[in-house]
Amino acid sequence: MLGLAVLLISSRGVIETILSKGVAYILTILFFYFFVFCCLLGKSWLFRVRLSSVLVISIFFIVSVISFFLSSMEPIYLIYFTYVLVLSFSYVFFYGLRSHSLSRVDLKGDIRILDFTILLMVTVASLEQLGLIVMPGSSYSEYGAARPASITGSYLHYPLIIVMISIFLYSWKKKVDFVVVVGFLAPFIAFSRSGMVLVVVSCFFIFFHGGGVKKMIFLLVAILFSCFFFMVENPFSQRFMSIFDFSEAANNSRIYLWVQGIYQYANSPVFFGGYFGEVTNLTANFTESDPYVVESGVLQLLLNFGLLGLILVFWMYFSFYPHVGRSEKAFIIAFFIQSFVYQSIEVVPLILGLFLFLSVSRSIKYNSESI
Repeated sequence: MLGLAVLLISSRGVIETILSKGVAYILTILFFYFFVFCCLLGKSWLFRVRLSSVLVISIFFIVSVISFFLSSMEPIYLIYFTYVLVLSFSYVFFYGLRSHSLSRVDLKGDIRILDFTILLMVTVASLEQLGLIVMPGSSYSEYGAARPASITGSYLHYPLIIVMISIFLYSWKKKVDFVVVVGFLAPFIAFSRSGMVLVVVSCFFIFFHGGGVKKMIFLLVAILFSCFFFMVENPFSQRFMSIFDFSEAANNSRIYLWVQGIYQYANSPVFFGGYFGEVTNLTANFTESDPYVVESGVLQLLLNFGLLGLILVFWMYFSFYPHVGRSEKAFIIAFFIQSFVYQSIEVVPLILGLFLFLSVSRSIKYNSESI
């Protein structure tokens, strides 16, 4: 059931072929929680409200309300409270979710579904890049190939979701198999710099948290891949190296937006947001407003919620940090670092999937340590 929940939250693009983006968002969230709640019917899962999580979201909600009143207060921006509610509810729910008997053996069915999800995503993305199909949310790179959205509904969401699933599959399987490798390579083939950064930073921290033999194998694979990737001229390596090219057009635009965002924050309240609902893509998905982005999750949180909101949002993710394994910790750190330079903090499938995976991994870790 948990594997199906992740598959469905990742399939917004399929629904968008017949319905609007806003409706597709709502349906995928509802389907996701439907399958998660079905799992709760089993005796192994228990839910208990944790006061610490309630305190965090209560403060976050107060910060959000104050930020709204310190901003333009246009009624249309009230829609941004949906982000506040989805994030807050998901955190309280998954932080309070626990299984006292779950083990990796119990996840065999879910792992198969997640394997299928990665292979399905990559297959659809490959068909897009071959020009055989067109999916909602796709774009084109300067290299003439499609930047695929696959089944996710966004070329920005696809690489982030597939890396997240791959990291947790690697953790649960305790090995790097064909599907995990495919998942790690997918962002490079999709020309996604944000996905590439997520892979590289995650693998970096997994490497330094690993043990002797595994560390050497991981290092050998990384060296061989790097030799092929960087020594052979190809559009994928060019795309990766463009991350460090500050003269590149997209980077110039990104830097301009960062400077603009820093200037806006410097002239707005420090602890609360001065642009609630204005600096986001989410508002445009449900209204006819014209918000904008600053291409940085950290700056976006500062402008919408202020410094207090920024701390509270990342606290929600890092509160799982002491309770999960090395790979999960590496992904949390990578997600945090990547958020400084890319706008991934409000990708709903990533938020819901990450909370679900962290909750499951926490239960597995505790149960294995208690044996």
